[in-house]
Amino acid sequence: MIALLREAQPDSAVLDLKQLDSMAAFEAALSQQQVRQLHLLNLESLSKAQQQDFFKGFNYHREHIARNCGGFLLFWLPEHLVAKLAVEAADFWAWREQVFDFSLPLEPVERFLFDDLVKNRNADASIKQKRIKEIEDFLAYSTEELSLTAADLKRELGDLYTSIGEYTKAKKMIETAIHEYGQLDEAYTRGAVRSDLANLLADQGELDQALNILQEQVLPVVKQLGDIYAKTVTMGKIADILYERGELDEALRIRQQEVLPIFEQLGDVRSKAVTMGKIADILYERDELDEALRIRQKEELPVYERLGEVREKAVTMGKIADIFKQRGELDEALRIQEQEVLSIFERLGDVRGLLICQTQIARLLQDIDAKANKDKIDELLRLALADAKRLKLPKDIERIEGIMKELVA
Repeated sequence: MIALLREAQPDSAVLDLKQLDSMAAFEAALSQQQVRQLHLLNLESLSKAQQQDFFKGFNYHREHIARNCGGFLLFWLPEHLVAKLAVEAADFWAWREQVFDFSLPLEPVERFLFDDLVKNRNADASIKQKRIKEIEDFLAYSTEELSLTAADLKRELGDLYTSIGEYTKAKKMIETAIHEYGQLDEAYTRGAVRSDLANLLADQGELDQALNILQEQVLPVVKQLGDIYAKTVTMGKIADILYERGELDEALRIRQQEVLPIFEQLGDVRSKAVTMGKIADILYERDELDEALRIRQKEELPVYERLGEVREKAVTMGKIADIFKQRGELDEALRIQEQEVLSIFERLGDVRGLLICQTQIARLLQDIDAKANKDKIDELLRLALADAKRLKLPKDIERIEGIMKELVA
């Protein structure tokens, strides 16, 4: 394409950013070019740190670049860096005249944005809010009616909304992403996002609807694609819903016989740890506390600590506190909740995790000395109930209101 354009417009030149490797070198080379067309290549060949340097430089030095470029600046980028440029150098992006897509049709590629989503969930609340604003601004400005980039960003935005408790916005954005992936014929990713929707519905107590999505819309797709990993993840989510419905035996069977062996076979350490935690949930319900505690401390925590998964570590520590409470070790349970769990959910802006922690602390204070701790208990439950109602979480609302009634009685 560049060769054809240069043939049509001989007054042109090419700058290879890989050879220049810094913003300063680029600007020095730019000042020496007085051509009608200037093509920029190979940003994707640089390291992430170098790319970030260029993004910042393009954004902050855009006026200087405009003064030193007497013709057209043609920036050649792969699709993922087009989206990156739009977000990281938004002011520079706003000056573009047009965007052309020269990509060729490819065979469908399995795409799963799990790593990025996990990174977002473990980010501090301020970082989440910043990322939300970046995506919202990009989507508001974008004139593209349909693109894979936009669909991916909408899925990411839905996940971010979920992580901060904006469930109404999350549901709308996730449903939009599902629709767009369908139009783009992205069956694999559409199934993954339908799983996201099922998770959201399950959190809000819509267990039958969530189960239907997984069994009727997600499972047939991953089976048809022959994707063992995605099928195993889906079966795990089905087991989660069965657990919520009180069908513990079937949930345990699926986790032990259909999920855990596959993750072990695939060498997926994280997924194995998550599954072991789900098995520990059932053992806890059956009062098998010692084995549940062993799993939490020996097979979950070390994995999350090694992977830097702050949120999952906090959830696990909260469940360890539940075990201590069940064994009558109330002071240790309270210490864990107040010192090792509460602050993490506050920092992450995780409203659901926070309200669960507040409820557990109130419950512990009630068991330790309800009369002496009455004011603090009332405040914790009031805050937790307000968030549970805002997020429309029926099971949490019922649990909190039940504790409140006990206190009155």
